[in-house]
Amino acid sequence: MNEKKKEEEKKTKKDNMKKRKWTSEENKLASMLAWVCCHADEDCPSEYRTKHFREHLKEAVDYLENSGWYDYNQIYKSGNK
Repeated sequence: MNEKKKEEEKKTKKDNMKKRKWTSEENKLASMLAWVCCHADEDCPSEYRTKHFREHLKEAVDYLENSGWYDYNQIYKSGNK
């Protein structure tokens, strides 16, 4: 498979993962996950992180980005639900 086609499939997969609407419970859970990720990133210098901690922190942040939660949260906070 050529590189361009792989990139297109990857983008399509990401777009399909994005949720357009979040329940209040899902939003609450994603918000707590984002808070934990943010503070873990700030409070634990990278040189002290284990490989597993680093990988799972990245996986959590990638989930929030790919799921569309950051975009949804901006809209939700602005009152345009």
